[in-house]
Amino acid sequence: MVLALILAGCDTPVDPKQISATPASARAFAQAQKAVTICGKNFPKLEKTAVALRAAGFKETTEGQFAGINRMPRFAVMQNSEGDVLVVLGNRSERVCLVGVEDLTPQQAFDLAQPWVRQYVATTNAENGQGLSKSVVQAWRSQDLDRTVFISATKTFPFFDDPGAAVRLIYFD
Repeated sequence: MVLALILAGCDTPVDPKQISATPASARAFAQAQKAVTICGKNFPKLEKTAVALRAAGFKETTEGQFAGINRMPRFAVMQNSEGDVLVVLGNRSERVCLVGVEDLTPQQAFDLAQPWVRQYVATTNAENGQGLSKSVVQAWRSQDLDRTVFISATKTFPFFDDPGAAVRLIYFD
């Protein structure tokens, strides 16, 4: 399950029924923006990120499919009180912040990723001579001597009952 969440942007066929045509509410989008800002400000320090998310009102989820993940030492799944914004933090060889939003459209996902794109001065896959997987709206990369960052805005996020989308920040030291 955790690997599926982190790799949700791999080149798998996209179910058009999972692409939201109805935008996420202004409230949900604002909460997702808050999560994106917190990840951007605190990465790559995951514990600091989790503390800041808790202070912003996100809590570890006890929902069935995610409850077991929160018992794993290197992963956390948090959600807002309404349950329509989900944040996955992961720490394997890379650190990951994934923010999924119910009813988020692909364009909203693209917009939601922009703070990270600006923060890391990231360039698109096209600018780097690479293509896109079928499941992403856009992907970006930033690299310097100390780290490599991958950012993506996905068309779908299949972990809600309704369609949605997500943004993903992957940070390698």
